[in-house]
Amino acid sequence: MKILLFKMLVYSSIGIFIEVVFTAITNFLNIIFHTLLEWFRDRKQSIKELMKKHITKEELKLKGYSYLWMLPCYALLLTFVYEPVYDLIINYSIVYRFIIWGLLFSFFEYCWGYVCWKLSGNAPWQYTSGIPIPKDKGWTALYLIPLWSFVGLFLEWYSCILRQIFN
Repeated sequence: MKILLFKMLVYSSIGIFIEVVFTAITNFLNIIFHTLLEWFRDRKQSIKELMKKHITKEELKLKGYSYLWMLPCYALLLTFVYEPVYDLIINYSIVYRFIIWGLLFSFFEYCWGYVCWKLSGNAPWQYTSGIPIPKDKGWTALYLIPLWSFVGLFLEWYSCILRQIFN
């Protein structure tokens, strides 16, 4: 029981870590993208001037964030869903595993968004740009499927290390 709880804590930690890094990087890239978009629309200012205007010292801190709601999400998903699925598909080609991880993580993200919405009346995240799944209140987005696929493949390596430690 202690090993299971510790494993859930470790999985929650890596999930939160990945999320904080991801939000810091994507927020910064979003600022750069919008700055470049502004430059393409109206080339009255140089890119350098626009970057100075939009990228402040605060943005350069690369602040990332997560939500406490995600601790049980990562603990449950990675311990009770990810590992059993990994055991089932370990011998599949990397292409099939890539597809399975992307779809599974997107599905779980949608479900967890629904759970949070039912419990609190709000989901911690809501995708309002890009390609949200129709009629889902922004709980998941199609453009994240490849990202989730890469996360799934990375976690295969991480899961193997955890299994060596705990077994």
